[in-house]
Amino acid sequence: MSGARRIVALTGRSCSGKSTIARWYREQGFYVADADLAARRVVQPGSEVLCALAASFGDEILLSDGTLNRQLLALRAFADAQSTQRLNEITHPAIVGELLNEYEAYWQAGGRALCFADGAAIVGQLFAKHCSQIVVVTVPHERAVQRMMQRDGLSRQAAQQRLCAQMEEHALCAAADYVIENRSGLAELRHQAMEVLQKLCGKGEL
Repeated sequence: MSGARRIVALTGRSCSGKSTIARWYREQGFYVADADLAARRVVQPGSEVLCALAASFGDEILLSDGTLNRQLLALRAFADAQSTQRLNEITHPAIVGELLNEYEAYWQAGGRALCFADGAAIVGQLFAKHCSQIVVVTVPHERAVQRMMQRDGLSRQAAQQRLCAQMEEHALCAAADYVIENRSGLAELRHQAMEVLQKLCGKGEL
């Protein structure tokens, strides 16, 4: 492996299309860690994180088999800004540790220096300091609401509430090194994504 190790954040609000871009980057041979999968690993039954969540949001968020009731946790954690902050304070340190271990294992195995992180909550959070660049994917608000309703089976109110709990798009864009606008279909989205990838690859040896 040659070149300096770099992690590039691929982020945006829910249903922006960032995971589609992550899939395209994987197809190009780049390693993309999924922050959502890391978040699932740190809340396995009996974990310290899950115990802390239950203590903070109530034992009712645990199902009878000890696993996390994600829908109930989301209802409580995204009910207001204070609750969302509490969720982040409990989960983010563990998620960051999980992701960094994942990258280290990949690099130790001789992987490419340039890696990506696919996650909604990166800007302004603990993991951001480990990222050399930030790529933000934007999408019209109503389209995101519709996609979330279809994907997660949420009511409009629940989808709106979850989006409103996330960082506003203008704040994400202000922190971005690159912005990809998901407004004109997959072909245009892919064109923008590959342009950004080429620019990132031009910043150093892979």
